[in-house]
Amino acid sequence: MKFIGIAYLGVSLAIASFAKVNPEFRGRERYGDIGRDLIDILSSKCFWSVWLQYFTGLFTPLAYIGYVKQIGVEIVSIKPEVMGYLIAIFSIFNGIGRVVYGKLIDMKGFLFSAILNYLLTVFASVTLWLYPSYTTFILTSIIIYLTLGGWMVIAPTEIRTVISSNKYSLTWPLLMTGYSTAVFVGTVIAGLIRDVTGSFKSLFIVSLFTTLVLGLIPIYMFYRKMCKH
Repeated sequence: MKFIGIAYLGVSLAIASFAKVNPEFRGRERYGDIGRDLIDILSSKCFWSVWLQYFTGLFTPLAYIGYVKQIGVEIVSIKPEVMGYLIAIFSIFNGIGRVVYGKLIDMKGFLFSAILNYLLTVFASVTLWLYPSYTTFILTSIIIYLTLGGWMVIAPTEIRTVISSNKYSLTWPLLMTGYSTAVFVGTVIAGLIRDVTGSFKSLFIVSLFTTLVLGLIPIYMFYRKMCKH
């Protein structure tokens, strides 16, 4: 991991050396008062609504992916060496999800894309919880990896419609704290569930509850009425 980190650093610095500032760019005219812009963003209810939906949409995929090998071995008795190949295949659908949902949000909009993603998460959680098998594990894993890729484009695209485009470069890192929070909370909760209950199956109950309470209900009751015109 140390060598990989050093390699990434070297590649990043090499690429950065080719970056140039657009001569037509005028930072002050574009950004204005950064402090004031940050306050405007952080005081926006619609921003926090997108942040919550982003966190919720990523919670299950990141919790699941963090322990997907253990889940496959424990719940459906897949051999560990086979899981290595399956994970490589599942990862492809993370990339596919970004392309599919990128097209979907352009054609159908945020609400349709987000609600579809949540419903697929609910379907995957319930299916693997009630009917654990080799087939359902592969199916639900593909769905979950697709939903992960989906939220990586759904929220960043939607945030442009609720925050002024000239503040997007400030909004992006704030929105991405939803990703890092989901990574931390999701993996910690999944690990605690395994330690306390002795099984990962209860994770799907938590996933179902989280998706309904923090995802589908807020997007229907608040965001649909307050942030979409």
